[in-house]
Amino acid sequence: AVRAISAHPVPVIAAVEGHALGGGFVLATACDLVVTGRSARWAMPEVPKGFFPPWGMAPLLARVGPARAKVIVVGIEEFNGEDAVKAGVADRLTWDEKALESAKGAAMRIAMLPESASRKVKRFFGPDMAAQAEAMDAEASALFAEDCDGPAAQDTFRRFR
Repeated sequence: AVRAISAHPVPVIAAVEGHALGGGFVLATACDLVVTGRSARWAMPEVPKGFFPPWGMAPLLARVGPARAKVIVVGIEEFNGEDAVKAGVADRLTWDEKALESAKGAAMRIAMLPESASRKVKRFFGPDMAAQAEAMDAEASALFAEDCDGPAAQDTFRRFR
């Protein structure tokens, strides 16, 4: 899903209200524009639960760089919308309950641009991340699989059975 968003020929916009945790966090970071409400809750809870996130690290890495991505993935930080914008995880901050409206406004402005040129922006910036994403997802999945046998992950899984 993350690679599909990245490979989509037109810009994809995320509107985040409520929670963007784990998979939702990385799905949002794969979007071309991320609009977040002030009190949205952003976190990567996988590592504290005993396992490495199994996919989606390339967009996070592209947005925030390796040093910041590593701190985020460790999962000891939680962001609100303002923190997410400061960290580079999100692009625009709105009042609560206004993220979708703001995202729709941005979509309308993008739709008014010459289509060929706006698609070329996506095409130009997309291959660099896509080239890394498949290899990174394979490695992340292998690390996740290794962690699934660990005691912390097994404890987490038992709680959800």
